[in-house]
Amino acid sequence: MEHKLFNDLLEYRDWIAKSGKFELDQLPQPGKEGGLNSSILLLLQSPEKANAGLSREMSINNDIPILKNVKSQLSRLRIPESQLVVWNLIGVYGVSRVTKQIESDWLQRLAPLVNQMNNLKVIIGCGSYVWRALYKMEYKKLVYTVPVSESVDRKAFNNRDKESFERTWNNIKQILDSQSPVGRKGIVSETQGKLRDTIDSLGIDSLKNVAAGVKKSNFLQQLSKAKDEIQNIWLDTWIIDKKKRKRK
Repeated sequence: MEHKLFNDLLEYRDWIAKSGKFELDQLPQPGKEGGLNSSILLLLQSPEKANAGLSREMSINNDIPILKNVKSQLSRLRIPESQLVVWNLIGVYGVSRVTKQIESDWLQRLAPLVNQMNNLKVIIGCGSYVWRALYKMEYKKLVYTVPVSESVDRKAFNNRDKESFERTWNNIKQILDSQSPVGRKGIVSETQGKLRDTIDSLGIDSLKNVAAGVKKSNFLQQLSKAKDEIQNIWLDTWIIDKKKRKRK
């Protein structure tokens, strides 16, 4: 896919429409808060998920729980809203079923935006589908990719979810404030260690207790496999450097 330089997010939107042969009104407008100089890219799954139907705009002020919760963290940590771009993995309205090819096409359309945000330090993937897809994206810079649970996009946002979300944003703030790549890697390494300790604490005995009473002969094996998969995904997803790391 041909890549070009954009002067602003509106030009990026125009490029998507032209290169993908979409009508311009199939894509929402970029929000007015952030731009190509922002340091955070917040990715939702689609314009519908971002409640961009009425405003037709990808704004932090859209009326959905995830954006309200993000806005509260920006305020708490005194991060200017201008440092945040809200966008979508699937950039147009009306995509009801996402195939592997559609996902791949949109990751290719997203990569130029990532590459041209010169101050970008963090990509936040909202929901497991989005940040798993980001794991496959090719781009030319070192960017920290942070997963955010779907629970943040629910009105019933319990205390445990809130504490986890605040820890995530504390880490994001540290990454933004760090002046060197070495310092940012140190923050990530510390976080990875905490994640590793948490995951390791979920021993097989604990999983057996969860599985007690479930009458499926392979359930314990499935839980054990899931634990290993969670460990690999969470530890890897914190830092993606496509120039150095190769997928098996």
